[in-house]
Order: sequence, then structure tokens, then C-alpha cells
Amino acid sequence: PQLVENFLALSKNAKAAAIAVDPAPKIEGYDLPTAVSDLVTKMTSTSTTTSTTTSCNCEVISVSPWGSFVGPLNALVVWASKKQRAESLLLISAETNASPEAIAELYQHAQEENTLVAGAV
Repeated sequence: PQLVENFLALSKNAKAAAIAVDPAPKIEGYDLPTAVSDLVTKMTSTSTTTSTTTSCNCEVISVSPWGSFVGPLNALVVWASKKQRAESLLLISAETNASPEAIAELYQHAQEENTLVAGAV
């Protein structure tokens, strides 16, 4: 829950957001895509004014086969370009800890002329 909460807090100003998940059963009787979707719905529909509340549309994308990082990344790029018609895309790993200020700075660098990719080191 904390990873989803952090992600939603960071994406609260985004036009749209997506979380890629592996739908392959890992634990008998546990459906990860549904669990993450339910968590996103719960966290985005809260009426409080906490930092986890977001008005952004967050979609859970099941990626199968998951494989390595290539499949999920490709699924997110296709989602952004085809479904959202996005002009820019921010990808962040669940393990990443980034402040909203750091994300804003990366976005500013990405908007510079002739910049294809901006990233942290």
C-alpha cells in the first residue's frame, strides 16, 4: 500500500498515471491487478485533503508476459502514446524515492529544446 500511496502522491498533478503489474498468479487466491486497482480506487476516492489524494486518472495495466523490465516499459509507453496521446512521459520505478521538486526539475529539463530523455544519476 505504501508504494501505491507514494506513487499517487507524486502523480497528483499528472494528467494521467498508470501502474504496470504482473497478472501471473504468485500467491494462490490473490489477484494482484485487482488488489492494486482496488487500492488505487480507495486512495483516489478519499475525501480528505492529504497528500495521497489525487484527482489524476490512474490506470492499472496488466502486463503478460512480464519478463524483465522491457515488457512493462513497452506497455506503459504504448498506453501513454496511444491511449493518452501524451507529449511527455515520466517513468518511475516503485523502488525510487523522488520528491515532487525533483520530478518538477526533471520535467523542466525534458521540456528543453532538443531533449529526448532527462534522468537522474
